[in-house]
Amino acid sequence: MSAQSLKGKAVPQEWVLDKWVPYRTVTALFGAGGVGKTLLTHQLGQCVAEGKPFFGTGTTKTLVLMVFCEDDLAEIARRQEAIDKWSGHHNMGRKAPELLYVWDRVGLENILTTFTADGEGKRQPFYKKLSTAVERLKER
Repeated sequence: MSAQSLKGKAVPQEWVLDKWVPYRTVTALFGAGGVGKTLLTHQLGQCVAEGKPFFGTGTTKTLVLMVFCEDDLAEIARRQEAIDKWSGHHNMGRKAPELLYVWDRVGLENILTTFTADGEGKRQPFYKKLSTAVERLKER
């Protein structure tokens, strides 16, 4: 398609975290082990599920599914309690937001896709499980 044919087709970018995390787009966070990436994203998930600012930056309220491949349910629960305190839920006697879901997958096969030498992608069983979980949550 020619670039000229795109004229007038641009739509504004939607954001989950304003100017940082685009809506409906895969986003990755990289860093050394143990620096707090999981805690940071769990806090972000809480803020997005509530539509509250994340460290002063606006969010779009939406359903959040967090898939934890390294932390078991006990660790997730400890972190959730700390995040509830951080976000003020503890003081208000409220629980975590209803739009925030967690799924612990420690010790399970979590590969979504593998690739052949030709570069052809082959979806793995977890891909179907994740897709089904997302569809079920969207129906709620």
